[in-house]
Amino acid sequence: MTSFIEWRIILKRNWMMTAVVMFVILFANVSQAAEEHSLKNLEKRTEIKDLEETEIRSLYITLEEPEYRLDELVKTAKTAPYARDGRTYMPLSLMEEAFRIPITWNLADYSAILMWQGSALRISLPDNKIYYQGQEVGDISADILESGQLAVPIAEILTILEIPYQWLEDTSSVFIYQLENKLPKQTEIPVKQITEERFVIEFLKYLQVQAVLEEIENKKSLVDLAKSRLGMPYIGGAAGPNAFDCSGFVHWVLNVSGEKKYTRGSSQALFALCDAIPAEQLKIGDLVFFTRTYSARVPVTHSAIYIGDGLMIHAAGSRVQITPLSDEYWSRHFYAFGRMR
Repeated sequence: MTSFIEWRIILKRNWMMTAVVMFVILFANVSQAAEEHSLKNLEKRTEIKDLEETEIRSLYITLEEPEYRLDELVKTAKTAPYARDGRTYMPLSLMEEAFRIPITWNLADYSAILMWQGSALRISLPDNKIYYQGQEVGDISADILESGQLAVPIAEILTILEIPYQWLEDTSSVFIYQLENKLPKQTEIPVKQITEERFVIEFLKYLQVQAVLEEIENKKSLVDLAKSRLGMPYIGGAAGPNAFDCSGFVHWVLNVSGEKKYTRGSSQALFALCDAIPAEQLKIGDLVFFTRTYSARVPVTHSAIYIGDGLMIHAAGSRVQITPLSDEYWSRHFYAFGRMR
């Protein structure tokens, strides 16, 4: 019969053997797990390396559809391409996302700069020009979308960059972008200091300022042109450039200084082309109309041009002259202020 002490010795030996066996098994499992983990890391690194070195082979984009196919992967764009005036327009942000062409939004001159194979393609919005490798290469008309994006005719960009593409006539809606070795590798687009949304907002502010400055310049040109006729004789039925009646003078100034051309007519006809405005909205270049300056069947019988500071210029009496709106005679015959449509 085995004594208690002998049992303790047997159990101790068995425990030690069990511990050794368990240690060997555990070490083997850990080694196997480590090896598997190492292999997975190697596979992952190889996968990432392959991804970095893989060039996009084809890109299919459908008009009016936000989904596009990048090789076998289907992605969704914020705004779909669209057609206008027979041209295919694409948001520049979609071009960057799908084509992997980094874009820099430059607020210094309001241009979008696309980096392509070490060269810069610059789209200048103020003058609607494209510059490539430092040279002007064409005109472009960009659209500002409600989504806060900027869209351009894609064919012009692809042609300049010499990227092959094909329009599928049989569907008349699918734009196929065949790349071969033309697309850059699938790399991450760097974080931008200026986003497209901010660029568009700032550019719209710039356009508003430019519109005001242009209006001021146009009005200045109009006033300068009108003043250049000061002293020219008043002759009934004359319409310039060296003699005028009242409506002939207004027509001549408007037609020579502006983009619109107006058919010669009477002061009443001029008034019919205007929207009546209150005195507090009166601006340089608006018209001033008078009534009963002579016997006539129409209410408007005389017209003048407002030139600021409470003054108007018109052909009246014997010549072209400047007269205050507060003049006693003319204030009695005042009819309305008008702004040409």
